[in-house]
Amino acid sequence: MDKKIKVGIIAVLAFFGLGFVINGLFDGLIESSLSKAAHVPVRVGSTRVDLWSQSIALRNLEALNPRGFKERRMLDVPLVAIHFDLPALGKGQLHLKEVRLHLKELSVVKNRDGRLNVNAVKADKAEREKTQQTGRKSKLVIDKLYLTIDRVVYKDFTGSEIPRVSSFEIGIQDRLYTNIENPSVLVGLVMFETLTRTTLSSLAHLELVDFKDQGSLALTEGFGFVKGGGKKVEKAAKGLLESIF
Repeated sequence: MDKKIKVGIIAVLAFFGLGFVINGLFDGLIESSLSKAAHVPVRVGSTRVDLWSQSIALRNLEALNPRGFKERRMLDVPLVAIHFDLPALGKGQLHLKEVRLHLKELSVVKNRDGRLNVNAVKADKAEREKTQQTGRKSKLVIDKLYLTIDRVVYKDFTGSEIPRVSSFEIGIQDRLYTNIENPSVLVGLVMFETLTRTTLSSLAHLELVDFKDQGSLALTEGFGFVKGGGKKVEKAAKGLLESIF
């Protein structure tokens, strides 16, 4: 067999072998990284990384409620579809050319103590200030984010074991945002765009300003646009994700 053909076959096998290893690693890495960014536990049903098409599919993603809440789930995200830049990974950057995020339901819960579950997701002051440091080059870049949001359900357990329930149909379909460079911005953007389309600021006395500040880099121009060896693979992937989140 021709030497060049042999080299080509080995390269292809290595390529798909790397994809197999990455698929096995990313479930845990993605969960831990997203949990750190969202400040609540995040679980992913399945992760599929396709190096050939440079795509990642996260299915059945859930953000769980913090302690002190009977309801298990805060966010229900059936699909996050990502198209990434493979060569950028070699430079230590996670360059996402396109992200399509479908938020099926956000469950806002006020427990018997009057605490709101969504307040746990807010970045603290130091994190928000760090987000505003636009001079620092980020290792995460999202060129285009298409956001779809279906509904918000509010459950108020104050004064009763049976909650008062309100539902809000949001109906955002593929709203476009560009040039997002920080996980905190992404979380704040999703929460602000979802909650600002409800009456929860008055109904549940929910302060939205922190979410707005957190996602401000993606809301500057109003809604929609921003200004202007297995062990080695595991170590590299973990290092990149930890440096980003």
